[in-house]
Amino acid sequence: DRVVIAAPDGRVWILSPDEAAAFSPASVEPVLETGSSAPPVAVSMSGDVYVLNGEELLRYPRTPSTRDTKADKPFIAGGVSSDAAQVELTVVGDVPVIMDRENRMLRLGTEMKDYPLEDYGISSIEVGELQQAGPASENVVLSTADTMLLIPLDGGKAESISAGGTGSEVVEPAQVDGCAYGAWGGSLRYVRACEGQEPVRDVIPEAKAGADLSLRQNRDLVVLNDQKFGLSWEIMDSMQLVDDWVINQDIQTDQSKEKEKETLTTTIENVAAEREEENRPPTANDDTFGVRPGQNVVLPVTRNDVDPDGDVLTVDVEGKQPAAGHVTPITGGTQLQIQVADDASGTQTFTYAVDDGRGGKDTATVTLEVRQEGENSAPQAAEETMTKVQVRSGQEISFNILPYWEDPDGDAFYLSNATVPPEDLVTFTPDGKITFNDAGL
Repeated sequence: DRVVIAAPDGRVWILSPDEAAAFSPASVEPVLETGSSAPPVAVSMSGDVYVLNGEELLRYPRTPSTRDTKADKPFIAGGVSSDAAQVELTVVGDVPVIMDRENRMLRLGTEMKDYPLEDYGISSIEVGELQQAGPASENVVLSTADTMLLIPLDGGKAESISAGGTGSEVVEPAQVDGCAYGAWGGSLRYVRACEGQEPVRDVIPEAKAGADLSLRQNRDLVVLNDQKFGLSWEIMDSMQLVDDWVINQDIQTDQSKEKEKETLTTTIENVAAEREEENRPPTANDDTFGVRPGQNVVLPVTRNDVDPDGDVLTVDVEGKQPAAGHVTPITGGTQLQIQVADDASGTQTFTYAVDDGRGGKDTATVTLEVRQEGENSAPQAAEETMTKVQVRSGQEISFNILPYWEDPDGDAFYLSNATVPPEDLVTFTPDGKITFNDAGL
């Protein structure tokens, strides 16, 4: 629950999620000023922050208040490259790991033991990636252009697992609960290696050329995402393609004593996409959005659109651009964004088209209401829905709440608070990710 910000001028701040949401560089003193470029940083699972300042590795132990954050005596990483762009830093449990591309070297642990990359059979490291910060393990994971390596933290012999193809777009690997995960955007392949099991290496099913892949890790959960085309895979298990969040709506009655009313409830279930042999076309529905002059505003037009086969929908403007500004597809064509003209005013409309990629199409109308200075409304739940997430007793679940909220004026907003009964636990980040732990009572 610590956020570290490293600015291009070398200033470093360590904040809580609440502080990060309202962060202003002018109002918060940095914990470090290097006077050069942004240094490599990493945050351990326990909240300790590691910063590599030149040849000094600084550890900032987590404190109840970030105002009390101070660095321990530095560890000396003598001879490490002075070019921060050539250095990567991660932490496995509480063990820091430095990868020095310029000197082709790994530095393991606080004793800064040197291990030449050649010793592990690595001939090229220009596109190599160290694993994300993760829980304690005997190994650190390193992915190269065609291989995932499990390198013992004591410097022992590494296990090398071929991806079965070569791709320059190496995804930052992840490691959780005795399993290591790697992926490659160029070859569209993945590797899953778990203790006591034969490694799995294969083509990522239904992945598209040009995909922007990343492994998302939250505690003991790892998912492979394609941020460009909006796809996700269950890399921890069956590698099924997941249609992100499938929304099932039902009507529930609020039993509140103060006010009885019908409440539309959204139940979120993470399920694999079901596809039928015969394609069914999508249905696009009209939208209304508030926008401000001179601003870039994301228009989530597909939020209320439906595809009965679970196909990922792409969108584009159909016909003329609106007089209020210029609309372009973003995130691989799954959403729209408008650059609002400085002199925009009044109400404007335009037509957009959705395409399921299998020949099914539909169109709908977007109404843009230009807000002027002095007009402002608070963010609200989209379509007056309440998000309901099912979780087993004693288990944990994570999800992003912001897609189910909207700002009537098109203003940017963030998650500022999340609360649950005292026996349970909830944590959150300003970008909307909520992690709920059920007490099992």
